[in-house]
Amino acid sequence: MPIVRSSFLVAALLFAAPAQGAESPVEKKVGAMAASPSVKRVLDHLKRQDDASLREQRELAEIPAPPFKEQARARAFQSRLQLIGLDARIDAEGNVIARRPGIRSASAPTLVLSAHLDTVFPEGTDVTVKERDGRLFGPGLRSIPLDADLSGAKIAPLKRSIRRACLTWREHSASFDAKVHQNCVGDRVSDIELDKLDRQILNALQENNLMSADRLSEKIGLSASAIQRRAKRLRKEKIILQDIAVVDPKRVGQTATFIVEVSLERENAQVVSNFKRRMIAAPEVQQCYYVTGDSDFTLIVTARDIEEYEEVVQRLMFQDGTVRKFRTSVVLSRVKTGLSVAIDEGD
Repeated sequence: MPIVRSSFLVAALLFAAPAQGAESPVEKKVGAMAASPSVKRVLDHLKRQDDASLREQRELAEIPAPPFKEQARARAFQSRLQLIGLDARIDAEGNVIARRPGIRSASAPTLVLSAHLDTVFPEGTDVTVKERDGRLFGPGLRSIPLDADLSGAKIAPLKRSIRRACLTWREHSASFDAKVHQNCVGDRVSDIELDKLDRQILNALQENNLMSADRLSEKIGLSASAIQRRAKRLRKEKIILQDIAVVDPKRVGQTATFIVEVSLERENAQVVSNFKRRMIAAPEVQQCYYVTGDSDFTLIVTARDIEEYEEVVQRLMFQDGTVRKFRTSVVLSRVKTGLSVAIDEGD
């Protein structure tokens, strides 16, 4: 699971410790923090709350949260965070986020405690947590010890213990997050920075846009649910612009392709804008580029034959007298076509 007890110990130590010089070894820092009475009070309170904490985690884990339907679990988790004094909110993507500001420095790095909110199992899956031989079983829990974390619920007992122990927040602010995006800690759904997995998804979808999430999961090594979320984000952020079909022009009667270089009479903003609008509205213009060099625009135009192309030229080039000249090249064969973008997937 994403968060286990050791991470909470580290978090508590970070909160309790005063800032020390960069020259101090990490081991010395941790030793000093571990000896802090405040930290000891936090850990003692956590231990005393083990039964209640486990009960709270099981309650949240048993609220169904199939992909794209995590609202009930999100609201329950938000309510728990609000009960312990945090201003918790649910963002547009369904992530539950609560931030506790530091008291000394607003610019200090924020410590993020993050866990998954959703499950990868479809609607209708029995999410009852069962116990057998001292271990817990349930969808996504993978037979874990009774002292392991079941969900983002473990965040609340930590915050409660820190408050009960009167532990003072220091330089670092803290963000308590339950994410619907199955990704690395701190990677919010709304982020648009692309990682290696995003790039692999983009390359695969450029090759075959109909590839299923299950097939992508096998190809990339990420859960189908995570694939769906990433693809949804890529579309929302307009990185994937369109989902379209590529049609063989010859099979639909468009047997001729022309490359047209267009020069305008005068290149002012209004003339250029009007020409762009006409090209966008013309179905025969497959592509239109505003370019540097001897011409102003380069067009890719398809037609049934030369006669139809002449009709297109009459309509598009001589409509308002702004086209000074144009030059046409007839395509003999389509060696390579497409709009795929070369994406480096990195190491």
